[in-house]
Amino acid sequence: MRVLFLDIDGVLNRHGFHPGESVGLRSWIEPELARRLSEVLEASAAEVVLISDWRQGRELAELRADLAAAGVNGTLLGVTPVLGPPRWQEIEAWLAAHATAPDAFVIVDDAFDMGPFASRFVRTSPFNGLDVEAANAVLALFGLQPDGTPMSGTRILYRPVGPKELALIAESGYREFPPRLPEQPIFYPVTNEEYARHIAEKWNVNESRSGYVTRFAVREAFIARYAVQQVGARLHTEHWIPAEDLPEFNTNIVGMIEVIASFEKKS
Repeated sequence: MRVLFLDIDGVLNRHGFHPGESVGLRSWIEPELARRLSEVLEASAAEVVLISDWRQGRELAELRADLAAAGVNGTLLGVTPVLGPPRWQEIEAWLAAHATAPDAFVIVDDAFDMGPFASRFVRTSPFNGLDVEAANAVLALFGLQPDGTPMSGTRILYRPVGPKELALIAESGYREFPPRLPEQPIFYPVTNEEYARHIAEKWNVNESRSGYVTRFAVREAFIARYAVQQVGARLHTEHWIPAEDLPEFNTNIVGMIEVIASFEKKS
């Protein structure tokens, strides 16, 4: 899951904007900027977590209705807790409560300081709001081109993992997969999300009580060296990477390894 931490003033409205009639949040969102946000959400499949002061004192249902009425097409996942400035600490608290990979979120705000999240921050000008340049910067941080396709020269792959492997991935800063064990001569990234979900839910959960699906981009020039292997039905396709090639595989991962799904064993 991708998350877009979203401010409102200075992002979905610009300095000097005044609605003809103010009936709440929906009145303070400019249609042009709502359309651009909707395009970003559609291209990235991101869900919104509201960080704006507009979230205070309002129920999620009201906020969702206002965003929809203003022309924002997307999912409002939630809001950050109200802890007071700096805003990045509220984002940090939300992230601590929700399993989110380090490259699976982007912050859009017209503020200046995002502390440790500076590398995931797109600052808008309050005079321009979410303009084309800012929208493209959001997509780039998600590893996407302006049309929503992956950055050129990379291929998106998936890997189902259990909790032990996920912990080792996290230790690397979500940058690499851990070395294979002596009895594991092959590393198996798979080519599609459906297959990865099936393995995580049916195999990893039975083996370890939980399973996770990771998504990552690999340089095309590298992965092209390894043929796609079909090991069952049409969707059961994967690459076979010899264990000794895994360090080179890791150096060819572009961006971070993102956790996009999790499954737990039902008691």
